[in-house]
Amino acid sequence: MMTRNVSMMLVGCMAFLMMTANLLAAPPSPQEAAGVTDPATALRDRILNAYAQAKTFSAKVEFTVNQNQGRWANIRQTWYTVAYERPDRFALDHPDYKLVVDKGQLRAVLGQVSGHHVEQPVTKLDYQALTDGLPRLFGNPPLPAVVMLLSPEPMGVLSGLAKADVKLAASDENHPRAGLTFADQDGSVWTIWPEANGLIREVVLQVDATHMGGKPGDSVSVSYKYPDAALDGKLPDDAFALDTTNSVAVDSLQALARAASSQRQQHASVGKPAPKLVLPTLEGKQFNLADVKEKVVILDFWATWCGPCRINMEILQMVKAWADKENKSLAIYTVDIMETPEQVKQFIKQTGMTLPVLMDADGAVAKAYGIGPIPHTAILKDGKVVEVHQGVNPETMEATLKKEIEELLGAEGR
Repeated sequence: MMTRNVSMMLVGCMAFLMMTANLLAAPPSPQEAAGVTDPATALRDRILNAYAQAKTFSAKVEFTVNQNQGRWANIRQTWYTVAYERPDRFALDHPDYKLVVDKGQLRAVLGQVSGHHVEQPVTKLDYQALTDGLPRLFGNPPLPAVVMLLSPEPMGVLSGLAKADVKLAASDENHPRAGLTFADQDGSVWTIWPEANGLIREVVLQVDATHMGGKPGDSVSVSYKYPDAALDGKLPDDAFALDTTNSVAVDSLQALARAASSQRQQHASVGKPAPKLVLPTLEGKQFNLADVKEKVVILDFWATWCGPCRINMEILQMVKAWADKENKSLAIYTVDIMETPEQVKQFIKQTGMTLPVLMDADGAVAKAYGIGPIPHTAILKDGKVVEVHQGVNPETMEATLKKEIEELLGAEGR
């Protein structure tokens, strides 16, 4: 059987596109500079004014996420480019997708989806128009430079607060000038490091890890570096180009996700014997996959910090409730990867999850099953991996799993 090519990266990319679109708004009015005496307020106004008055902006952005949880550390890094020409041209070019707004049209392509692209009319390039035209999905942290350029209330967008109380951040060996710092509504802290003219060179978001099920000592930081950012420079001729030759236009990212789910690609584990799985449960008991009596087994590999995993888990709980009601021979186990029982227990307390949890503390089982992006849902029957789903399509996953389970159980359905 084949794997639905709806990866975590697709969900992550869709979320990234949604958050970017939600930040596109009319340019703000220049900040009131007269009479300002507070240094932090003056620096904030200098930054905002620099971006509000810019006719063009371009940058190559180094985006880094650094997670440290107990004895586990993970660093992810991506480069992407941003281009903007006031008042109505915008482009974000990422290794996995590209989003362009030009000539009254929003178009987007995703690397994982061939032959399809999103195309929507944009009569006015502002927050409300784009929010109405695109569904809101789970988002990553917003893009600071884009917010500064295109949002009427940049600090409010970043902090989630109507009024962000800004303070000066002292210069250091990596930042020769003072920066600007403020907290958001979740207790996480933003720090912005600008040049003398207000052009941003680096932004750091220090996330409150307890909001992600972490414990004291855990840390998650997100950084954006703009080594070659430029205001009012000449943009490349192809800055807003997007090749959609031989591509079918769809009107939403949900439709693009459906197109992705129809493009099948076999995971390496499909058709092979399921690797040995002996792990402790969250309660500390020993679990052996070989002892499971149900005919069909679903293994869901996940982590508490993974937003799409939460969506997938809610769907799996509905599938399990359906299977129990229909008396179908199905067992579902979730496999937490490289986290502590305390982190998982905190997550369960917050979400009310009821599915059994197995603790893959060193990631050895995840490695044996060839886990890449998560959530990773493996379906087993007769000791073999017969289906794998990487990522989750919220619109289709429940129905897809039910259909696959019924097909595997045959005419009796049990």
